[in-house]
Amino acid sequence: MVFLDLRRNRYWSVPLAYAPCISGLSEHSNLSGGKTPKLVELGLIEPGCRVEAYRARARAPEARVAFVASAKVSLGTQAAFWLACARASHALAVKRLDRTFNTLASVRQNIGAPRLTASAAVSSFESLRPWYPHKRICLFDALALSFFLSSQHIASELVIGVRASPFAAHCWVETGGALAGDMSDHCASFTPIAWV
Repeated sequence: MVFLDLRRNRYWSVPLAYAPCISGLSEHSNLSGGKTPKLVELGLIEPGCRVEAYRARARAPEARVAFVASAKVSLGTQAAFWLACARASHALAVKRLDRTFNTLASVRQNIGAPRLTASAAVSSFESLRPWYPHKRICLFDALALSFFLSSQHIASELVIGVRASPFAAHCWVETGGALAGDMSDHCASFTPIAWV
């Protein structure tokens, strides 16, 4: 079983021999009283914490947000793009996904009427992306796109998925039940373990 430690920004795997302890995560349960000593020892769960019910999550959707013919991108949209990329760069420099996810969640609470359609927003982001000097890395691009979509008042969800053997991780953005700026066949091979 694979866990993502958002505070330390690293993955842990736990042998299936510990699965009986981990299975308690699928229900409302109090994890105190030594029920999960190995998880506490690894720092995955704090002693006495309460875990809410696990929300089942399907694989990535097959549908993709359609790209529209690139029209002229407004200065406001360009500014929002640069700010979103700067926020993503800062998040990666700090290396605290827990704080980044909290920031992203709080930004999304103020979403009003969309400024662009999802197609226009994703197309604008992709047309501007080559101009931002950062290597194409899925975490950076997903964070930047998430911040950008939020700035355009478009609801979205950042998803992190893993494959166990051989281990691989990937993240992507979904909006309106479709992938935004990623290939569905690639994402479909990962099992989601975190989303915000």
